Amino acid sequence: MDRRTFLHTLGGIAAVPAAGCASRPAPQECSTAPVIQRVIDAHCHVFNAADLQVHDYVEKIVAHESHIEPQVAKFAAWLLSLLAHLADDATQEAGDLTRASTLGAFQDGSILEQLRRQRRDEDDRIDEALTLELNRNPELRAAALSARQSAMLRRNLLHLPALELGVPLSVGQVRRMFGEPGLKEAREFVRPMLRRRGSNISALLDAHGCGEGGTSGLFPALVDFDGWLGTGPTRSRIGPQIEVMGLLADLLPVPIRTYLPYNPLISARDPDYWPILQKAAVRPQFVGFKLYPPMGFAPHGNALIESGKRPAAWAKLPKDVPEKLDAAMKAFLEWCVANDIPVMAHGNPSHGADDKAVLLGSPKRWREAITLAGGKLRFCAGHFGGEVPRPGRPDWTREWAELMHDFEHTYADLSYWDSVIDGTLGAAKLGKLLIDFPILRQRLMYGSDWSMLALEENWEAYRSRFVTTLQPVFRNDMPAIMGRNAIAFAGPRFKP
Repeated sequence: MDRRTFLHTLGGIAAVPAAGCASRPAPQECSTAPVIQRVIDAHCHVFNAADLQVHDYVEKIVAHESHIEPQVAKFAAWLLSLLAHLADDATQEAGDLTRASTLGAFQDGSILEQLRRQRRDEDDRIDEALTLELNRNPELRAAALSARQSAMLRRNLLHLPALELGVPLSVGQVRRMFGEPGLKEAREFVRPMLRRRGSNISALLDAHGCGEGGTSGLFPALVDFDGWLGTGPTRSRIGPQIEVMGLLADLLPVPIRTYLPYNPLISARDPDYWPILQKAAVRPQFVGFKLYPPMGFAPHGNALIESGKRPAAWAKLPKDVPEKLDAAMKAFLEWCVANDIPVMAHGNPSHGADDKAVLLGSPKRWREAITLAGGKLRFCAGHFGGEVPRPGRPDWTREWAELMHDFEHTYADLSYWDSVIDGTLGAAKLGKLLIDFPILRQRLMYGSDWSMLALEENWEAYRSRFVTTLQPVFRNDMPAIMGRNAIAFAGPRFKP
């Protein structure tokens, strides 16, 4: 979207009172979920394709780590690579938000509705670009049909309407086609990657604002994969990303508190990087830091990793990188403890640059790092180790529970948890863990991991499924899981 269109959208006359919930119909499952009055999504994402190295991200991670059919994941990855240029960088969005605010576009409190209109315009543009690509690229259309057929056969939907490869498609036909299983998931994943960050916040608030009392806060996490993925920096640099998320936090009626990204490799290389993050971390618009050890670093002891267990990325880096990673992580964690700044890290053996890198963020390594930092670090293990480990990868869930028992400020979130999507296995697993670790009632937090969650069928119902699935396990503690524990984790600086 160009700036003139954006400002016209934000400055439109039609507006409705802003709210955490949209007027759109809620998913049918919402009506069966118990009402939780204060809900904080403690782990979500609203970044777009300008904020990461798209080609490597989709080829090395998305296409191999998702839960959906391989044909669907590969098609989504290909589609995102083709359309990534549509994503506006953070500088554009921050500039337009600042100008619109200066012109008084948000004085009537209608920013959320204006962001919804912006999102609809963006989605129309995405559908038009998608139609163009499908009509001029026979291989892409064939991949789309393969993904559609794979998903529908898996669901026993055997009556497939014919779609001829050589016939041009209209935008309307493409929209109907991408409402079917398989292609719907691909579209739902790609769209947020091509929208502005404010549009994504409106989408998440709308989808998860159903019968649980609305959303009381979001903790979206930024990412920084520089040096680990791709061959250069992202189109959106860290400064403008911080600026746009700070503006959205100030303008929106729902508390938005962003996790800043921390990348020790860039911190060791660029003397300006860490001071920028330090300055932002103490601002009220930001909740703490998010780290991705499976990109290629451990929280502690990089220099001690044996040559046969080192991630592939290290082979292309200077020989002293392990020592520099350790020095950067030590200084980072000590500063976070001294300033009572929370830290969240990807806590699954997944979504890594390679099979060795995925193991670097283990509970054992974080135990060592937290201990060396004095045991007082506010730490959250994202995804709580995952419910069902992949073949050949460890199950970390119990080890994270042990850390929560041993350290006062250690938490975990249940974002994108398999049991909520596939059944009740995870509920039984958590029930058994609660017997040995009752502290989990005070330390586990709800999270969606949207927009990564968008690859799943009917992702909009995730939160109501989460409550329905885990209510029999946590009973009276569900309000803590859904919000109070996140407030405690964020610490006294967070004002809900």
